[in-house]
Amino acid sequence: MLSTRAMELEPPSPTPLENKPPSSETEPMLDHIQKLRVDRSAGSTRKMREQQLRVVDPPESPVEPPPVVIEEEKKRRHFEGKSVEYTIDELLQNNDHTGEISEKGWGVNQRKIPLGYAAIFLFLMGCVSVMIYQMIDADQDMIRDQGPVTDFVTEDAAARELVNSIESTVRHYLAAKSVEEKVRFVRHPEATKERMHAFYRSNPLTPQSCELIIKMRPLTLKGRPFWQLLAVIDQSRGEALLLEQISDKEVLIDWESHVDYQPMPWKQYVREPASQEMSFRVLVEESPRYVGEFMDEYRWVSYRLSNLGVEETLYGYVLRDSPLHLSLENALANGTKRMILSLQGSPEFKARQAVVIKALISEDIYRIQSPTTLTD
Repeated sequence: MLSTRAMELEPPSPTPLENKPPSSETEPMLDHIQKLRVDRSAGSTRKMREQQLRVVDPPESPVEPPPVVIEEEKKRRHFEGKSVEYTIDELLQNNDHTGEISEKGWGVNQRKIPLGYAAIFLFLMGCVSVMIYQMIDADQDMIRDQGPVTDFVTEDAAARELVNSIESTVRHYLAAKSVEEKVRFVRHPEATKERMHAFYRSNPLTPQSCELIIKMRPLTLKGRPFWQLLAVIDQSRGEALLLEQISDKEVLIDWESHVDYQPMPWKQYVREPASQEMSFRVLVEESPRYVGEFMDEYRWVSYRLSNLGVEETLYGYVLRDSPLHLSLENALANGTKRMILSLQGSPEFKARQAVVIKALISEDIYRIQSPTTLTD
């Protein structure tokens, strides 16, 4: 019995396998395991492996939101336009919500300003700034070009001074009682004075008072500034005048066009055309009349010449296709009918009431250049 109990209390002897020293083949494996324990970066991997090898179930993880909630959240954000476009306030806000890198943060609202939108916003702001500065510069240039307010005041004062000069000149011209007084207000006074004396020997010089000046308008004749106006004498009469602007505040009246000056009365000249060249203000029209020395229509061109208020007429002839003929045709084509023509007659002409047109002085009833004689 003792031997049997001693045998039960005696520890079991090791088996040959347990007492066997560890083989050299197991040392590399232990070293590898030791290294894995020391390597900190492999901690997460080791935990994942241990979790996979454990028999006991891991603790329950938090309940995840169902997938449908994620879809609704996405749709809601898209419906609000957040993923399509951004307002300036949203772009300027710096509220970046970054959830944890886990399944818990999948449903969290994460907002970041996309770099593309930020770049577009900065570009647009730069463009707007450039446009604003350009508009400011343009306004400044406009202000500089317009000049100071005093320039407008000066121009207005100069215009008023010119108008006052026109009114004063017209009133003094019409109210003059003599040639010497009247000639002070007319163009080409030296050459016109002799014509005025000749004219007023047969036409009385009657002073007139001007009640009102109307229909004043500027025009340019042969590159020179002129003014047209109507001086009202009374309720039934008015004097149409042409004035040349000599300076900023000086004007002179074209006396010849005012009185419709002729070197001799038109009726007298029609009855006895002089062999001397004379310049007349006439109404010019084409005519089919070819008689006497001017029967050859291939050589001559006929024009009917008349004067306003006078029934008597003359017929003027010019060589066909000559420069003078072309000038007359151009003037008529432009609507001009009243002209100043240099005419020459002859008592030897077989054709009655016939004259030769020698020159076109003016395509209107005024002349720009000063006359040289009483008849030119």
